[in-house]
Amino acid sequence: GDEEVGEMGPKARAPKAVETMTEYEMEREARLAKNREVLQRLGVPEIVAATRIAGADDGDDDDDDEARRRRERKRKRKARAREPGGGEPARRSTRASTVATRTGRFYV
Repeated sequence: GDEEVGEMGPKARAPKAVETMTEYEMEREARLAKNREVLQRLGVPEIVAATRIAGADDGDDDDDDEARRRRERKRKRKARAREPGGGEPARRSTRASTVATRTGRFYV
């Protein structure tokens, strides 16, 4: 109904001025308003507010996990570099030196 629907979060935006909107944009804004109204009637904003804990993260653990994995990989790379011979590749091609030895030709 006639109840006023408030902001639904940080992604909610004010509609553009009507005279500059395309037909698609007007239809989209109407759909968004209808969806906000349905969410409001279902009590979703209150549920979200009630489940948030002060100082808690946004629940997006994927970013935290990815950052933790990056830090761990970086730490392991640094540890390998500190090991004896750790800064060099584990394997090296010997082809160039083998060819030079067999042919007697050395290329610089």
